[in-house]
Amino acid sequence: MPAAHEAVEMFTRILTHTGPRDTGGVHRLCAVLGQLPLAIDQAAAFCGQTGTSPVEYLEQLSSYAGEVYALRIGGGANEVAVAWTWRLTLDRLAEADPLTGTILRVLAWWAPDRIPRALLDRIAAPFAVRGALGLLARHSMLTVHDDGTVSVHRLVQAVARTPDAADPHRRAADIDAARRTAEEALLAVLPEHLDDPAGWRAWRELFPHVDAYVQQADASVDSARTAELVVRAAWRLLDTGDWDLAEEWFERAARARERVLGADDPLTVLAREGVAECWARTNEAAAAAWAQEQVVDDLTRLLGEDRAETHLARARLAVTLRYLGDTDGAVRLLEGALAGLERLLGPAHRDTLRVRNNLGVAYQEAGYPEEAIAVHEATLAERVRLLGPGHSDTLTSRLNLVHLYAAVGRTEQAAADYDAVLADSLRLLGEDHPFTVHVLHRPRPGGDIGT
Repeated sequence: MPAAHEAVEMFTRILTHTGPRDTGGVHRLCAVLGQLPLAIDQAAAFCGQTGTSPVEYLEQLSSYAGEVYALRIGGGANEVAVAWTWRLTLDRLAEADPLTGTILRVLAWWAPDRIPRALLDRIAAPFAVRGALGLLARHSMLTVHDDGTVSVHRLVQAVARTPDAADPHRRAADIDAARRTAEEALLAVLPEHLDDPAGWRAWRELFPHVDAYVQQADASVDSARTAELVVRAAWRLLDTGDWDLAEEWFERAARARERVLGADDPLTVLAREGVAECWARTNEAAAAAWAQEQVVDDLTRLLGEDRAETHLARARLAVTLRYLGDTDGAVRLLEGALAGLERLLGPAHRDTLRVRNNLGVAYQEAGYPEEAIAVHEATLAERVRLLGPGHSDTLTSRLNLVHLYAAVGRTEQAAADYDAVLADSLRLLGEDHPFTVHVLHRPRPGGDIGT
């Protein structure tokens, strides 16, 4: 917190940067604002933009003092100072552009820094959004960056999320509507997969905002749409290896779906399957297998035996059986699941190819290397044709073959192919992509990999 003279200098510099202004009352105003830099910045910007003197600003603050002091966002004077400047600024901006208040309430639900401006395009036309952001930036309510992102101070977000019946800009219904809009925007742009550079970049950009939303939103009012966002994000967390957080989010989604949809809804069952998948990744394979068997039974009962969801659940159970050493059981389940998916989805569908890939891994672990090579070579050919050579699924097939070739004594070919896979992963996906990290931690050559 700056000293009193530093706060006055800051206020005066902002107020007078476009020319001489009335600075009477600056010392008193800075004291009232507790020398909080954010509040001083916003108050000075307000005065500069509107021609309001510090004394006049203090007079306006006094009309809201009772209401603001009744507010208990965090119980501190900082929040009170920001709430003051919020109310005065929004009163002014709402006359010029009512969209400004809506935008601040939506921004309050995401992480404070580097919010993609495109997330706001669901609120209104992009041109209108840009105009409102410009107004807010000129009054120091947020910062617009040249890279197309926006940042908001945490205290501004805290005020914007806190209902106050006396403040027309913070009605409970408007705040909840903003929360739903923030949720819808994230769900609309969350990548389905992380296995290409675009999906990986999008996830890295969006995850802080999904994480902030999940933390800020009240789980007791999660809707089916909230659960869908949380489930989709949890699967991406599994892709990145953040298994503990993924389990927490799958459990939250399962609770929400059970409350909203019922315990026997297939979507509730699939959320529980996500929890079991986390157990399988965290050395709790026996518990995971038991839970996955229940999922298979439930999906068979609710959807039918010959449904894609049921076959995929069997395939995930098979991978867990591999972890437990039951390779023959895994092979049987994967062969059955693959036949069903080829019939229902087609032999070239992404899910079909992933199950075929895992069947190749199971064949190798069961002691059938030639069968495994045949499966992986066929899978690789399809993935190259459908996805291209730089897709992580394609690279996965190539890496599987590396370790299979090594297992059957084709060591020189395995070593050369490993080097090629690593080079392509670094070039096409980047060194921080989960697949590249995985390759770097694999032996050269030897072992296997499954998806």
